[in-house]
Amino acid sequence: GLEVLSVLPLIAAWAASSKVGLQYVIEHSRGLPREALYNPLSLPIAWLLPHGALAAFGSVLLLVAAIYGSISFGTAMLREGLVSASEPVLGSRARLPLASGASRSLLRVVAARELLAVVRDPSRVARVLLFPLSLGAMSAVTDPRLLRSIISAPQHASAAAFAIGTFVLIGGGLATLANEGAGLWLLYTAPWSLDTILARRAGLWAAIAGASTVATLLAIAVVVNDLRFLFNGYAAFALLGIGVYAFVSVALGALGTDVMESSRVRRLQPFTPQLFMLLTGMFTFALYSQSTWVKFAQLALSALFAFALWQKLRDHTPYFLDPTEAPPPAIAVSDGIFAALSFFVLQGLLGFLFTRLRFSPGLVLVFSFTGAGLIASAAALWTLYRIGVPDLLRTVGLVSPLRGVSLGLLAGIASGAGALLYTRAIFRFEWLRQWYEQSEGLDPTPDQLVWLGALAVVAAPLFEELLFRGILYRGLRRSVGAKPAIFASALVFALVHPATSFAPVFVMAVCAATAFELTGTLVAPMLTHMIYNGIVVTLALRN
Repeated sequence: GLEVLSVLPLIAAWAASSKVGLQYVIEHSRGLPREALYNPLSLPIAWLLPHGALAAFGSVLLLVAAIYGSISFGTAMLREGLVSASEPVLGSRARLPLASGASRSLLRVVAARELLAVVRDPSRVARVLLFPLSLGAMSAVTDPRLLRSIISAPQHASAAAFAIGTFVLIGGGLATLANEGAGLWLLYTAPWSLDTILARRAGLWAAIAGASTVATLLAIAVVVNDLRFLFNGYAAFALLGIGVYAFVSVALGALGTDVMESSRVRRLQPFTPQLFMLLTGMFTFALYSQSTWVKFAQLALSALFAFALWQKLRDHTPYFLDPTEAPPPAIAVSDGIFAALSFFVLQGLLGFLFTRLRFSPGLVLVFSFTGAGLIASAAALWTLYRIGVPDLLRTVGLVSPLRGVSLGLLAGIASGAGALLYTRAIFRFEWLRQWYEQSEGLDPTPDQLVWLGALAVVAAPLFEELLFRGILYRGLRRSVGAKPAIFASALVFALVHPATSFAPVFVMAVCAATAFELTGTLVAPMLTHMIYNGIVVTLALRN
């Protein structure tokens, strides 16, 4: 109860120190006697400031009163001493029925138990619901510019609602395993795996955070008397993001929790909330994009990131109660995602560096792409080697170069034929041609075109196939099997390319992943990629 009620003095202190609070005090303190404005903090400078400026110090009275009041209230609450318990929820374990259809009903019990744990713990109520909602309300009230900005456009309102849902997930989803503590062993006795239980909890937190997001949007719609703030693409995108990041929060929180730590406050590693806020901030950036393609790509990549975290979570769940043990080393989806992300980030950094060194545009393209590919590939392989992935070279396909030549050539010709048909369709249908011309932003010079062709036919197949097929595809295949992994890896590869080339690139990536699965060597997908890019470059030169 103390943590719940202590939010009220916090709000009072916040209001007193805000711009609106200061302005209110200044306007109403001018009619008071000069002596009424004195306090121990303002007396030393009472003779140095004019009467109007001294009035501002009256706001300090409210701030000091709020702080003193909260301290006095806490002292009164704890006057009998503090009795602590190891966990907020105590009870007995009943025998679980295992009749037909019991599995679904018992999984509902998992969500009900998590919800009951929140309701019974006032401190969690404050962190999960009271603090996010009061934070949003007070931010809008004490900063009129922020409120005007939120109600000025649907994307601003959706971003604010998404932020409220994010704070709910920080207070709830991230801490779902930290709240178990020493009682975690009970979950291992349940008739389901621990990751299944956590998935059910993630669904519950998605519902709670989604309800907070909808409530925020509804409040904004009531303020402006316009229900369009509730029913638009931005609001739908924010709600989908809350659903995805609910699973991210539970997985990330579980991986960042030391359940053997005796203090519940110190179980969750301090960098975990900051990392989660960084990830949700990247998602909010996509919310402001005017491109539907960018939104779809961000949502798909966020879902893949959630899947990668969940794969890592499943690997670690058998070892939570034994910190001296670890899962057997293997390639994970997260390894492929991080390797691909570092590849694209390094391209931008090296491109900026070589541009500042006054290299020609063609050399900038060559050095930035090749340098990023070499660094990202070497770092990924070295990381996998350090964690002890068995038979690493064979696993990523760097063996048996002659096995995949024929299949690689065949797959390259097939995907190149698809690119040829796609190019003809572009110029056959007017609406498709207009969309293609509007989306194309690259108009290379002859010098750049030569370097682009060399990179597309030689460098891109070498580095991208190692990262997307040798590492990312292997991580996906370990969890979902060959066929789903082929299409999932192809989807990710196509998403990082322009929207106008999505269809042919997706077909090429499916052919490359299939060739890699059948041959086990990267030679096959590299040849597929080289032939496809060669045909595409030739078509570009002719047009």
